[in-house]
Amino acid sequence: MKVYTIAQSGQKPDTFSVNALLNGISELRYASDVEEISAESEDDGTAYSYKEYIGTAKITGYDDLISELVGLIYTPGDEIALMRKGLADSENEEYAAYLEYVASCKAFAKEYYGTGA
Repeated sequence: MKVYTIAQSGQKPDTFSVNALLNGISELRYASDVEEISAESEDDGTAYSYKEYIGTAKITGYDDLISELVGLIYTPGDEIALMRKGLADSENEEYAAYLEYVASCKAFAKEYYGTGA
């Protein structure tokens, strides 16, 4: 799995976000394990702590977006290893988590492009 940073924010992060940069390059972000944390004082309001994965890529369509979002967390080697685990044991927890993440990437891409692709 890829490296992430622990981030904190006063606003609850979106699970996925895509921000256009220059020349067709986009910044991709994925926030996982979002937890509400206590603020220093009552005036500070609610704060959140979460794992954040960030990457950049040239996105030309629905399939590219899915591939790049999956690539935020999993290397190609990770995916091959998880597929082997899934072939050996379809109930494997790591494999199930991988499939769940891929499904969430597909759902986000459909919403992002406003398509039923």
